[in-house]
Amino acid sequence: MLSALNAFRFFAIVMMYFHHLEYHIGFGSSAVTFFFVLSGFIMAYNYDRKFICLDANEFKHFLIKRLSKIYPLHILTFIFSLPVLYIINFQINIGYALLNFFLLQSYFPIGISVFSFNAPSWFISDMVFFYFLTPFFLHVLYRYKISQSPKALLLL
Repeated sequence: MLSALNAFRFFAIVMMYFHHLEYHIGFGSSAVTFFFVLSGFIMAYNYDRKFICLDANEFKHFLIKRLSKIYPLHILTFIFSLPVLYIINFQINIGYALLNFFLLQSYFPIGISVFSFNAPSWFISDMVFFYFLTPFFLHVLYRYKISQSPKALLLL
């Protein structure tokens, strides 16, 4: 089942890619929404019942597993962006650099600082926020039996 859903996520990514290349095929923003909803469902499905009780070790393991997949690539692209920014005479602000390095630029949206250095990292910054929320959200779903009630899920 999950491989079929991952195929749908792949097609959503392809649509987003073409949208960003200025080949507006009419599905760019819908593809983003579809990708996020489907990814959230897959994550909740994969972590089914792991957060019935909030265990600090389980939470730590979850975050390490999620961040170890994205943070090293973020650091690499951040480092690669520095020479490019120097070549184009971008005024490098150490505060913006630190916000970007620690993926905090989405929480302090100061104009161009959100997209400075490694522009797509605003997305990673938002993902990290939702990674922190996921265990708590799943815990509430199971603790209050919201996941067993279609009406409660719809209201949520």
